[in-house]
Amino acid sequence: MNRLPHIQAAIASFNEYLSIAPRAFNEGHFAYLVFRGNNRTQLLCSHLTLDPLTTAERPRVIESSSFFGFSGPLSSLATNPNELIELLLAGSLPGPDGRRWTLTRDSESFSGTPNFGFGLRPPSSGIRATHRNTIELVGHAFSTPYVLTEEDQWALRAAPVPYRDLADLMSDLKLLPGPQFRAVAFPVLEILTASRIEGDLAKIRVRVAQQVAAERITVGLLVTDKGTCIDRRRISAADFSWTQAKGSSEHNIGEISVRVPGASLVQCFATIDTKCVHELSFVDPNALPNPLKEVLEVFDKGFETAKALLHQDPNKGNTTGQEASVAALFWALGFSTIMLGRAEAPDIIALSHDGHFLAIECTLSSLQNKERKPQKLLDRTKKIRAALDRNNASNSVCLPVMVTSRSLESVMDEKDDCESKGILVLTIEDLRTYIDLMPAHPRSDLRFSEMAQRITDAVQKAEAKDRKAKELVRSVDELKKNFEGLASGNRGQTRLDS
Repeated sequence: MNRLPHIQAAIASFNEYLSIAPRAFNEGHFAYLVFRGNNRTQLLCSHLTLDPLTTAERPRVIESSSFFGFSGPLSSLATNPNELIELLLAGSLPGPDGRRWTLTRDSESFSGTPNFGFGLRPPSSGIRATHRNTIELVGHAFSTPYVLTEEDQWALRAAPVPYRDLADLMSDLKLLPGPQFRAVAFPVLEILTASRIEGDLAKIRVRVAQQVAAERITVGLLVTDKGTCIDRRRISAADFSWTQAKGSSEHNIGEISVRVPGASLVQCFATIDTKCVHELSFVDPNALPNPLKEVLEVFDKGFETAKALLHQDPNKGNTTGQEASVAALFWALGFSTIMLGRAEAPDIIALSHDGHFLAIECTLSSLQNKERKPQKLLDRTKKIRAALDRNNASNSVCLPVMVTSRSLESVMDEKDDCESKGILVLTIEDLRTYIDLMPAHPRSDLRFSEMAQRITDAVQKAEAKDRKAKELVRSVDELKKNFEGLASGNRGQTRLDS
């Protein structure tokens, strides 16, 4: 078959990538959907995933109305990636049980020749940036294009295996609208995201398809501390400890520990022969400095002014200053904060990195004062939760928090009462703990999780105490009844004796 040069080049580039480990790529996952009606067989879309580091799914066949769908291992169709490409170019599509679909190409709506394009996928970014040397091959014009009709939509709803619409059918096959053919190939070797820094040790973990010989593997290592590369080397497979991956006989796991400064950046480059196929960069988030703290201390050295405003004398002092200092502290911990400054609103609303809210009320006086702050805070929290529900954001949690400048000892009874109602109380001791956490990299998600757990524990403790009190009352009542019954029996016996 005569092919345009760019098509030949795209297929050649794709096959060159697979040549790193041909046997590892033969067990790919293939899914497609065809329309068979009006004497036509039209390919809507298909997706070939070649990822040797995942486990293949079982084959599935879906027949609904005039649509036929398949999803499963490519090998179950008795073909491989290279043969599949050749079949598509020839106008054929493999089916289960040895079937072959001949794709329709004789319509006036069909123009051009089958076409392929080859490209690299972009990497991710961030402090755990990962770049898998991933390639894709995209193809078009293997059959006449399918045009969706309302009649076909209703036929799907009336089929023995019904679907709401074509989108529902495609979703069941895990297919997305797109080109008639897309193949994505992932590397046979990767640096696992479980790699991490613990103290002064970088624990590097790699995973590789079992078909790849260990002696072909190396890992490039760069360690950067304070902007300077302090270690640059290549680690051979022999330096790793190797085990079989849990739950899979097709993958091997390699592990090695390398001594590094705690706050350093570690970059790893997984290489097979002379080709780098995966890159991963990681740091210890707990060892990173907190830039938010540095910004605050430009204007409040050592956070001293804020500390004074957080620990003011009860019942007198600068309430606005306390609220501003609480907002600044939570901002330094990684929350997005806003001071509302309105009578019918919480003093502060804080948003964690993972999308949860704190409704914060500040006080210099008693928690249970004449202003009924706890009840008002609960009412305002309910309004926030209702607003989240109305906007389909019910996965976001909102917790009520009361912040006091007083010590734990002085508000113990009030604190227990508030927390039994689901209000977290932060005393001056809690605020000092958070100030001590300011130098570390901000983890508002972790801080929120800790607060939520404190409320859960406090509510459960109060409920257990209440149950115990009720059980004690029941026990006393039962003792009284038993005693009264015994006394009544004794009186009756006394009359008989008389």
